[in-house]
Amino acid sequence: MGDVVLYLIAALALVWVLVPLGAFGLAGARLRKELDRDPARAEPRADDPDHARRYHQFWELGFRPVGVTRETCWFMNATRWYWHALDWSRWMQRPDDGLLVSFHRLLADEPVRFGAVTLFDDGGLVRTTCPGVRSGVRQDTERSLRVELKNVEPAD
Repeated sequence: MGDVVLYLIAALALVWVLVPLGAFGLAGARLRKELDRDPARAEPRADDPDHARRYHQFWELGFRPVGVTRETCWFMNATRWYWHALDWSRWMQRPDDGLLVSFHRLLADEPVRFGAVTLFDDGGLVRTTCPGVRSGVRQDTERSLRVELKNVEPAD
């Protein structure tokens, strides 16, 4: 009986390891972004004064709340079955030119990060994130540019 239990545990462990590896290898990561266009969800919560401060800074610059997004991913890498973003990203937009800003955190106890996104007619975009993971980091592709900045205020 003891050997059967050990074989069963070994088989389950093998499945636990091989399923994400196989799914990632065959299909790649399945990143999904959920969208809720309820502007009220983009407003700061009472327990988040850091987000409220940034929200009001962008409000003064003419931005208005437009909704929230959340990323989820099946088989993000060869060892992880499922991942989801820590929280919903909150979005605001400036009505006159369509410029978008988002607010998010990578870790629960860090200050809120904000990013500006400019979309172009040909499908290209520029995204600036502050504070970035490392100041001055640039990611260039044929149709996009990402720049990470530290210690920049929204008006700047």
